[in-house]
Order: sequence, then structure tokens, then C-alpha cells
Amino acid sequence: MVNPYAAFDTLYIASELTGKLHCASVADLHVFAYLACLLSLYRGQPVADWGYGFAGTRDGSPFSPELESAVRALSAIGYLHLTDDGVDITATGREELLALQQLSQNRDRVSYLEPACSSGLAMPVGVIHHALAQEPTLRPATRLAAARPLLDGPYLPRLYEQFAALGRTVGVEHQDLLIPATVWLGYLWRASEMQDQIAAGSGDPSNQ
Repeated sequence: MVNPYAAFDTLYIASELTGKLHCASVADLHVFAYLACLLSLYRGQPVADWGYGFAGTRDGSPFSPELESAVRALSAIGYLHLTDDGVDITATGREELLALQQLSQNRDRVSYLEPACSSGLAMPVGVIHHALAQEPTLRPATRLAAARPLLDGPYLPRLYEQFAALGRTVGVEHQDLLIPATVWLGYLWRASEMQDQIAAGSGDPSNQ
């Protein structure tokens, strides 16, 4: 059975990214869904309230089995069109999305999904991918080259420390979540660049 939250998020993100970026990969769907989930945590929502989980892959990307299942199911019934270039939402998919947006549980999710997707206009998608790899619960998967659950375990307090600092800078109740999203992603990107510079100067042959 397809997770209803993952199905809605998949359709919404596919629609937004098709309009904003003209082309989106399946991996992009996972990244922007994860960013939306993080924005809900920033606003104080419990992790469990998001409705489905994520794991960090060996290459440092967020991945949701529920979202992946939703992509396959929605493609099979004609709501999504998968190509070698990416994923597009179909006309029937847009009709289904409009119907699902009328549900109160989904209207609440849009407040996180919309600014997450809009961040793709504020900065290149590749930068967002690279920046999120520095997110405190995702970074260990990159460093250890091993898949692991996200938003769990000993690294979660570090994420909330970052959110607390971000809140002091831009405000937790800021009406436009795009602002804290881009400020935080910019911070993670700079941290990523710093890590790359340190690695390049370490003399490690693997980084040369």
C-alpha cells in the first residue's frame, strides 16, 4: 500500500519542480522532500509527524523507501511520466494533486513543501544536494560510506542546535520559510566547501 503522505509529496514536488526547474530527477524528489521534512522540524513538529522516514545513502543523499514506492506506483497509474532525463507530472497527475490539496492534512504539508521547492530557484539544485550532505544526521553516512537512518540517533541534537542558532538569526516563526531554508543551506554549503579545502590540503592521496 502506498503511503498517502509520500504520494501527495511526490505529486506536489514533481509539479513544483517541473514548473520551476523544467526538469527534475527522482533523486531531486527525495532531496526536496527531505528538506521539507527538515523545515517542519525547524518549526517544532515531531519527526514522527512527517509520516514517513528517510535514510542516508552511501553517497550522502537522503532516500525514502516510501517515496520511492510512491514514484513507482504513481508512474504505473499514469500520474507521473519517467524518462531518462527525469520525471514529469502528467495532466491526470495534476488533477489528482488538485483534489488531494483540498485535504486539511495536505494543506498543512504545503507550508513546508512549497519553500523547500522554491529554494531550487534561490540556489542551484546541485548546491542544495551538496549542502544537505553536511546535515548533521546525514553527514555520517557520507563519511562512513554506509547507509543509515536519518533524523535519529546521537547526531540529532546537533541538528537542533543548528536550528536553534538559525532561529536566533532569522526567527523560528518567520512567515516565509524560504528565508531560513536558504540561510541554513548557505551555511551548510560553506561548511562543505571548508571541508573540501581541508581535505584537499591534508595530503591524502585519495583527495588529489
